[in-house]
Amino acid sequence: MTDLELLERYKHAQIKSFFIATDAVEEKTGLQEIVDRLRRLGIETRGGVIRALGVKSLREAGQADIDKILHKYGKKPPEDRTGCVDSFCSRCRYLERSYGYRSCSYYIITRKRRGCPAGQGCSRFEDRKWGRRGAPEADAEEDVGEQE
Repeated sequence: MTDLELLERYKHAQIKSFFIATDAVEEKTGLQEIVDRLRRLGIETRGGVIRALGVKSLREAGQADIDKILHKYGKKPPEDRTGCVDSFCSRCRYLERSYGYRSCSYYIITRKRRGCPAGQGCSRFEDRKWGRRGAPEADAEEDVGEQE
């Protein structure tokens, strides 16, 4: 973003510290760089940002402080989605769909803990169509080997 675009967006922002935090996240820079750019353009924002973050200086402000101000004004930081149901589970017999949400119902069905993260890497996956771990082609090869 050019300095002119930054200046225009800053002037039209309703919550200035929120704008600075979101701009820092979008451009993948620190708060200090955005504040310094605005200062070169004639706008002093350091004090307001420090008060909004609740830190002593911008050098102390970390990602947790940025996430706190983003959350305060309604923008949630990206969640860590490891261990959640994903496309790997789409054919699993334990996948449950209700009210638009997908979840693993392994515990509800078996009354045993899954013992592994849901999604990619789940060791409890069972194919919904065939009711076992393998595809029918793999089972057919095993059957042929047993008959000989």
